[in-house]
Amino acid sequence: MPTLGQIEEESDDKGGRLDIPPFVSCGTAQSFFDAHFEIEIDGIPMYPERPPRWQALVKEKPVAPGDVYEYLEGVKLVDSDGAQTYYTLITVRFVPRTCGGPGHPYPAGDVNWDCRVNLLDVAIVGLHWLECTRPECN
Repeated sequence: MPTLGQIEEESDDKGGRLDIPPFVSCGTAQSFFDAHFEIEIDGIPMYPERPPRWQALVKEKPVAPGDVYEYLEGVKLVDSDGAQTYYTLITVRFVPRTCGGPGHPYPAGDVNWDCRVNLLDVAIVGLHWLECTRPECN
């Protein structure tokens, strides 16, 4: 099954726009999704009896480094036939892979490391165009 989610702004200053960066200068939102996943224990695939709703307070879209989705209730696991197992996940945390992390390098041209190549990067390059940092330039 697909894992679907939602983002709900903490404040809605303008309808039709998500009021968190990069769309505005600051803001936060509650984000959640119902997670459908498979976990293998001792070679046996298991699934959540009910999909846990992972939640996080997010500071930007896509999520910022450090945003963590959590589900703090126990998640009972069932087998592929839907039969109860003896396994329960106590706390489930999901840390999204973020730009700049292992396996997700910053895009080429992202000089301010905000995971986007945009006009701000061009402005920074323009501000420092033809600067010299070699010792003979002092």
